[in-house]
Amino acid sequence: MLNDELLEDFMQGFYGYGTFQAPIWFVGMEEGGGGSFEEIRRRLAAWDTLGRHALEDVVEYHKMFGVERFWNEPVVLQPTWASIIRVLLGSRGLSPTTEEVKTFQRETLGRANSGTCLIELLPLPSPNTATWLYASLSSLPKLQSRKTYLTYYSPLRIQQIQALIAEYRPPIVVFYGLGYLPLWQAVADNALRPSEPAGFYMGHHGSSTFVAIKHPASRGVANSYFDSVGQLIAGQA
Repeated sequence: MLNDELLEDFMQGFYGYGTFQAPIWFVGMEEGGGGSFEEIRRRLAAWDTLGRHALEDVVEYHKMFGVERFWNEPVVLQPTWASIIRVLLGSRGLSPTTEEVKTFQRETLGRANSGTCLIELLPLPSPNTATWLYASLSSLPKLQSRKTYLTYYSPLRIQQIQALIAEYRPPIVVFYGLGYLPLWQAVADNALRPSEPAGFYMGHHGSSTFVAIKHPASRGVANSYFDSVGQLIAGQA
């Protein structure tokens, strides 16, 4: 069984990677991984050892629980991160090659002092939405099913992320995964509206511009889509 006290602290305190001072925040539904008890245990232990920060350095954190292929040569592209990198570089007027995306992943994305920010609405990693290991690994009532987990943590984390946005005032917040649009609307205070070209939602609330886009894992979504997201964001700067 997992250490429930540490697990509870992790769910309350961990958001993702990079720095809240980044000009563009990327918000996903939940992190992939966590496909076994041992991996989850190592993730929790790494967060504990590193000091239980709200945001960790993505490389330092992953290497502590044995994942190095996304940074050590030959670099393996992580598909979601690769699309995020295309958006970031596109917002700077660049059309990156695959090698340039790999370099950015290896050296910059999610690093503590990189000027990038990757956070998740839900705190626990899971290999997919059909898999739920935590009921058998924890005695916490909130984790006895994915449904109870979502019911408890979705509104809580929405409030917490709203508070972080109000505190740090990122100029742009990008949500990915249009299947979760109602949750993104909740974070953005219902500011998101369909935008041209089709396939985007955009809105403004407070000092931030919110953009909702397709998930990188969506079927049939080409690199050009994420390049165009970057161009859209550049037009808001």
